[in-house]
Amino acid sequence: MRIWEVIVLGLLQGFTEFLPVSSSGHLVIAQDLLNISNPGVVLEIVLHLGTLFSVIIVFWTDIIGLLKGFVSLLLSPTGRRSMSRELVTYRKLVILLLVGIIPTAMFGLLLEPVFESLFSSVIAVGFALLLTGIVLFIISRLRPGQRDLSRATFTDALVIGLAQGCAIVPGLSRSGMTISSALARGLTRDAATRFSFLISIPTIAGAAVLKIGDIIHVSSGEEGSLLLLGFIMAALSGVLAIRLLVRLLKEGKLQVFAYYVWALGIFTIWRAWRV
Repeated sequence: MRIWEVIVLGLLQGFTEFLPVSSSGHLVIAQDLLNISNPGVVLEIVLHLGTLFSVIIVFWTDIIGLLKGFVSLLLSPTGRRSMSRELVTYRKLVILLLVGIIPTAMFGLLLEPVFESLFSSVIAVGFALLLTGIVLFIISRLRPGQRDLSRATFTDALVIGLAQGCAIVPGLSRSGMTISSALARGLTRDAATRFSFLISIPTIAGAAVLKIGDIIHVSSGEEGSLLLLGFIMAALSGVLAIRLLVRLLKEGKLQVFAYYVWALGIFTIWRAWRV
């Protein structure tokens, strides 16, 4: 691939992975509009690793808390030792995140051929964007929940995990579906946002581990430089996107994204039919 293509795809991946507008959908549309060749699985994984780095940067405090919670679970599985309320919350959150990725993994393993076929259908992406907009608009009309992460349940984790699994479909926003499902379950905006981003960590990391051999194989020479460039672009734009989304969620302006994906979905369908 050419340098400008990697830059465009990296920036798109970073901004749209976290804003509720579907990163996969935007990549499909960008490749169609700009006549960009398929980036390949390795570059896609590296771009996702860039966005994973964004999550680690912004939610560093939560990452440290999760690590402490994980170690605490290993040392004292029954929780009989005296511990702070914060540590208890992170211990519980570790388990909830593990529960949440189960339906996501099942969707990916069982329906992978179906999802991959949708990446070649621009019209399917357009309709999925319209559906994303409907979900965002409905959720934006609901009153914020009152439960923080310390009061999240296994059912919450499963529902959010199912939403993340559905978002493998290009055009369905991962962050949009997970945040919306968390808000619908009665979590606060802050809890919904944090859970949405934290549950992306094991999902992205797991996909990267499966392709680590391919990444190492092509990480030398010019291709390696392009991968690094894409990683940096995705990471930087991802940090900006997360901060923007957190601010808009606090202000209760989720419907802004609904209008955007509706417009993009309609344009995508119109252009595909016209061609």
